[in-house]
Amino acid sequence: MNCDNHRTEGFTLIELVAVMVLIGILALYIMPRFRALDTFSGRGYFDQLIQATRYARRLADTSNCAVRVHIQADSFSLAQPSQSPLNDWATCTNPPASTDWTKTPITLPGTTTSTYQAPAGVTIGSATDIVFLPSGATTGPGVTVAVGSNSFVVNQATGYVQRQ
Repeated sequence: MNCDNHRTEGFTLIELVAVMVLIGILALYIMPRFRALDTFSGRGYFDQLIQATRYARRLADTSNCAVRVHIQADSFSLAQPSQSPLNDWATCTNPPASTDWTKTPITLPGTTTSTYQAPAGVTIGSATDIVFLPSGATTGPGVTVAVGSNSFVVNQATGYVQRQ
């Protein structure tokens, strides 16, 4: 019997071990990058919050009615006073603290929800309310909002929203 016609198929033990070592090295290099997604999610949420705050200022100016940005530790929302400018102009231009803001929620363009949840592991520094008047100014003092290591400031007199 001639052994030259015998075919050997498969991988050798050395080849299998070499591939496993390469996969292990790649895993050590790639896994820390997946943990960096929390940082990426935090920055995306920060960008969404700062744009929503700028949108609220512009909406207050164009609608001639106050807009509130309600910021909590894990979410934010936008709303206008429950009365429309035609029914109660004074409430729109100088909203009292007790105004029922929940009846007129605002959705951001391209979204269908009025409450925007932070991704897991992302928190906002402190809860606050920012109320923009039709003039663009805010009702309270200037505010600094922090999301992780990012922050922005809202100027009281002008309502200008600036990254820090």
